[in-house]
Amino acid sequence: MTHGSEQPTVPAQLLETRHELDRLDRDLVELVARRRAQVRRLWAWKDACGLPLRDAEREAGLLARAEELGAKLGLGRSATRTLMLAVLAAMHDDGTTPDDDRGRDTT
Repeated sequence: MTHGSEQPTVPAQLLETRHELDRLDRDLVELVARRRAQVRRLWAWKDACGLPLRDAEREAGLLARAEELGAKLGLGRSATRTLMLAVLAAMHDDGTTPDDDRGRDTT
């Protein structure tokens, strides 16, 4: 308990853990950005070749593999699926997704 304007002392271990979590969060966002850059390259290539942008079978396989890995790592299938669906949504979240009737391959 503190009195007046005194701030409680934060244990060093708590600060270190928070710092590590901040680093991991930054790394996660950077990985998603790198993935989106690859998806943009894929879309450009597929567009140039006249190929469909979406591959529903590949996307389903990606989700299944991710769910399996998440379960093995203790994250759980449902949490992993939710995470990967958010990652897939982030691939076209800035309005630069090609607009056509061929679909979007985010995998």
